Amino acid sequence: MIADSRSAAASSRAEGLLAARPEVECIGKGKPHKPYEFGCKVAVATTNSRAPGGQFVTYIGALHGNPYDGHTLKDTVAGVTAITGLEARS
Repeated sequence: MIADSRSAAASSRAEGLLAARPEVECIGKGKPHKPYEFGCKVAVATTNSRAPGGQFVTYIGALHGNPYDGHTLKDTVAGVTAITGLEARS
């Protein structure tokens, strides 16, 4: 009974935050002390080796809908190829 009321309170709090900030998404974490996080998952691609000026970011993309991490690599590599014109090496 107590656990149900806690989850209901957390759920209503999450819904209130989402209504106030439509640009963020609720990511269910499943942890008892922090059941929800808010934000948007992003993909960041950098160069593999250091250049004299440091590493360079070659791609940044927002991943809406909380996709599984293993399903995001294909779109990230395609984004890097579109921006740089270079194919990724294996």
